Amino acid sequence: MSGSSLSSVRAFLHRCQTNPAIVSNGGDARSWNHGYVNMDRYLARRGIEPPVLSAAQLAAATGLMLLVLPVAGLQSVHLRRRR
Repeated sequence: MSGSSLSSVRAFLHRCQTNPAIVSNGGDARSWNHGYVNMDRYLARRGIEPPVLSAAQLAAATGLMLLVLPVAGLQSVHLRRRR
């Protein structure tokens, strides 16, 4: 690579490292990857059918919501038109 293209690559990488959105997306990708590895290791290879796993996930989410609902309360959603 020539010197000018190498410096532009370095400048791009520096912007990527200092941009919070890009750093956040990298963290999100690692988190999703970790979740998929754990799902494969502990859930998918147990011989449980996918609809059963899906129903269990919905039941767990409903249970968590029922635990949080008394603390968070019911809040209405306010939709506003952008101008």
